Amino acid sequence: MVQKKKILIDLGKLKNRYSGLGEICWNFGRTLSEKASALKAENIEFNFLAPSEFKGAFGNDIKYVTLNFFRRHFSFLNTHYDLWYAIHQDSGYMPPPSSKYLLTVNDLNTLYKSSKSKVEKNRKKIQRRINRSSYITTISRFGKEEVVTKLDTGKIPVEVIYPGVLDPNGTNAIQPGGIPGSFYFHISTIMEKKNVESLVDMMKLLPHKNLVIAGSWGNPYAKNILERIKKENIRNVITLSKVNENEKAWLYKNCEAFFFPSFLEGFGMPVIEAMYCGKPVFCSTYTSLPEVGSDKAFYWEKFEPGYMKEVVESNMERIRGDENFSQQLKSYASRFTWQKSVDRFIGLFKELL
Repeated sequence: MVQKKKILIDLGKLKNRYSGLGEICWNFGRTLSEKASALKAENIEFNFLAPSEFKGAFGNDIKYVTLNFFRRHFSFLNTHYDLWYAIHQDSGYMPPPSSKYLLTVNDLNTLYKSSKSKVEKNRKKIQRRINRSSYITTISRFGKEEVVTKLDTGKIPVEVIYPGVLDPNGTNAIQPGGIPGSFYFHISTIMEKKNVESLVDMMKLLPHKNLVIAGSWGNPYAKNILERIKKENIRNVITLSKVNENEKAWLYKNCEAFFFPSFLEGFGMPVIEAMYCGKPVFCSTYTSLPEVGSDKAFYWEKFEPGYMKEVVESNMERIRGDENFSQQLKSYASRFTWQKSVDRFIGLFKELL
């Protein structure tokens, strides 16, 4: 009789369901759970480590393990699994010594823009996980290069597996209130690394155009932007608090173009979400964005407002009337599916087992 192989998938980031990592965990878990029944026939059992409110959320072919204090702080007490998969390098949970460990490093953002002591502390924390790993994946080629140059991977294999990106066209679109007739769009966590302030400066030179910025506005950087918009009477920048999936879908589908001038990205899912809707994307040349946007996006190499304005206007004029451009974007975006990503992980699980 073939012995059952037990795999634990760490979906702890579901505690912030609508964050970027929460979305990744949800979609990875949802797609994997659709294949769990067939894999039972191969004697593979999936256990999802998740907040208690998600027990049962992925169906009855999954076993559920609840996040708790003891599992987090006393890893040696955790149940043995043949394979433990951490979907992100910042998880607070670790397997017992007897379990094989697969780690995905999404980004090394914590090694930037911090004090020297904090950067070193963060580097050591990630390195400990690297040392514990049997295999490492990253979500971009840029990410792999970062991992192998900034950390010591030794002889541990490192593979790029792109994440899936959900097509907003499959979501029921609902218009948020207060949206002008035509607009550009940006969505993010509104943090300094997202470089949102550069868009505000550019829009001051585009008074005949509107920009909708959606995100969370609770941190000092975001609050400073809100204060500037009010103090400088910038009327063509419309701010929305965190929007739901239906509202986000509507904004992608109805914007003229999508702006994403981020400094730090492990992948950059909004770039592909916008392309699914056939919308021109303008982004920075930093980190993974040129890889993800490929030759289908337009790029800002610097953030001087006049230059940014010129890049937008010249390229929007160039593609105006190009009936094929939108379809090319949609076709390119369709390469990034959760089915493709999860299928590769299932293959990797079997290899490691």
